[in-house]
Amino acid sequence: MGGSATGSSSSSSAANFYLALLVAQNTSKTLLLRFAVSGKPQFLYSAAVLATESLKASLSILWLLAHGGSLRAIAAFLRDEWKIFLRVLVPAGVYNCQQMLEFVALSRLDAPVFSVIVQSKLLTTALFSYLLLRKQLARKQVSRALMPL
Repeated sequence: MGGSATGSSSSSSAANFYLALLVAQNTSKTLLLRFAVSGKPQFLYSAAVLATESLKASLSILWLLAHGGSLRAIAAFLRDEWKIFLRVLVPAGVYNCQQMLEFVALSRLDAPVFSVIVQSKLLTTALFSYLLLRKQLARKQVSRALMPL
């Protein structure tokens, strides 16, 4: 029984560590974006979103290569699973529009107001998954969704 308490303790500290990283990432993203759009921005919002998504794709490919994948395997996956690629085009497009609108919103709102609005996405997603998809949420999930409020 002593082993499970240690495992629980280490998983709890790992969860707290990742939560702290997430808070740092969200805070720094908002503050950096706010700094970038203050005044008259010298870049297109769409170019910034494209650069960010390209960086994510590059890092994902590097991670796959570092963990035993190959460019040939990636190409084969994309060739074999093209229907999945087509299905995610619409959500990916909506996500990219949302990212561009975040630049616009951040240029017009204070950083704390923007952060609260962005955090409300989690709550509305949970609400719509319950109402529209009839997905049952556990009490713990509901409390986590309400935590930012």
